[in-house]
Amino acid sequence: MFASTYKNTIKTLLRTPTFWMMLAVLFFIVFANNIDGLRSAIGKGTIADYSYHNLINNIPVSTIMVYPMPLFAIVSVVLLLNRDYGDMVYEIEKAYNIKPRCYVWGRMAALLTVNAIIVIFLSFFFLHARITVHGGVDGMSTMAYLCDSFVRLMRVNIFLCIPSLAMFIGLTYAVGAIFKNGFPALVASSVYVIVFYITQFTLHMKWQEGYQIYFRYFNPLPRALRNYLTNVDTDFLELMMKRYNDTFTDVILGFVSLTFFAGLGILISYLRIRKRTI
Repeated sequence: MFASTYKNTIKTLLRTPTFWMMLAVLFFIVFANNIDGLRSAIGKGTIADYSYHNLINNIPVSTIMVYPMPLFAIVSVVLLLNRDYGDMVYEIEKAYNIKPRCYVWGRMAALLTVNAIIVIFLSFFFLHARITVHGGVDGMSTMAYLCDSFVRLMRVNIFLCIPSLAMFIGLTYAVGAIFKNGFPALVASSVYVIVFYITQFTLHMKWQEGYQIYFRYFNPLPRALRNYLTNVDTDFLELMMKRYNDTFTDVILGFVSLTFFAGLGILISYLRIRKRTI
């Protein structure tokens, strides 16, 4: 039953014109966010080690995850919510004795799979495009760069980007399940993305403890987790962690926070869907 829901969810997304339209918009936005960097790289020669590691931070996080990818994930959830409650898809599947837990896990797994593939593709595509325009990284052969960048980008994606998307997906689905409609979920989650985007540029350097608690633990891209994942195995890790007085405990708590809110959203969705009747 899980496999059936998983496959049907992916088919539903891929057959929806709005999904492909939003995917094109997503690619355009990420391209626009990277175009200045690509232009500036022309004729500059190989990139320095420090700048390369900075790109591991900026491309997947700053140009993809700060707002474009979360908004895309939210829209993908809303497309399914409208099918669930507008076309009564769950009631149809429930008539075939599908269990609520299989239905919810199938939906969530499919949504996360699609969004994870997209964020991984975008991060690799734009990093490699930037490095290709530069002509490589100082002191690294092409094979060494490909191996090093694979490990670093996958680490950022697996432990930061994908858990962050899981949080957005879980909470957006939960809001939709509570109101039995995709529109409130779209509004609530989109407003949060906008607020998060604004705070990144207005409050990030505020040193009051309240702000620091938010940026360390409750931010969709927890700062200590982000700095650790993007700088681990480099000479800059200790400097970046000391800059904000972050510790490895803060790194763990940031990851736990993402998984907690993702799990909370899934739990609320399950409890609401379990109460639905045909």
